[in-house]
Amino acid sequence: MNALTFRLHSVELAVVRLPADAAVPAWAQGDFVSITRTPHELSVVCNASGAPTDAWDSDPWNRFEVAGPLALTETGILSNIAACLANAEIPIFAIATYDTDHILVRKRHADSASAALRSAGHTVS
Repeated sequence: MNALTFRLHSVELAVVRLPADAAVPAWAQGDFVSITRTPHELSVVCNASGAPTDAWDSDPWNRFEVAGPLALTETGILSNIAACLANAEIPIFAIATYDTDHILVRKRHADSASAALRSAGHTVS
């Protein structure tokens, strides 16, 4: 896999699980918002500052954005990122968009994740 460039965003994010039939909450706002509904849940990722403290575990996430756009025909990008961070024992929450991938790690792991990605030959800014 070619070396990737990541942008580490400092905005703290909340990852929230709501009931499948819940309405999309008004507090789901920010520069980066992801809303996914399945038959089993409504998952919301948004600015932690707006999410009610009783709706999530108050352990914020930071986002690593892969510089894109990435072609939808490319393969192995996410699996290689996940393996790199798994080897460093860093759990991830991955979100893909049409243009790129976003890797969320707990804020407390952001420095270690940056180091692991750099060690694998990637650039983090």
